Amino acid sequence: MNQKTISSSFADFTLIDDGIVLLTFTKGGELEVSEAIDIIKITRELTNDSEHVLIYDFNKLSVYFTQEVRAMAQNRNSSIDHICARAFICYNLSNKLEVNHFIKYNKPEAPTELFSTFEKALEWSQSQKSTNINKPH
Repeated sequence: MNQKTISSSFADFTLIDDGIVLLTFTKGGELEVSEAIDIIKITRELTNDSEHVLIYDFNKLSVYFTQEVRAMAQNRNSSIDHICARAFICYNLSNKLEVNHFIKYNKPEAPTELFSTFEKALEWSQSQKSTNINKPH
């Protein structure tokens, strides 16, 4: 499969496999609501508005989510916007704390896991894709 990439002001989005999108942050700092909305729009464009797994790669940058962004992400799921799972690749303690806080306190509807390598995140994402995509909700 030919990989398709779309770049935004804060990240690169790559369709790395049918149903799996890799979001690689290119800018650190606070992720705003407008950028979270862009994530939804761009992943829908890359996947032709079909179900998908989203891998977030912090790319060794410190990225923080506003309270509003965490609340938005908490409710994302397959029936609302076609995200059936998400994997976060974290390289530093601040990102690990951010993601762990999101998972523990926001309790996202879609399965969400934290990884330290792309390979592990991709392996898990492929298993989630085969388990969750095109299943009745």
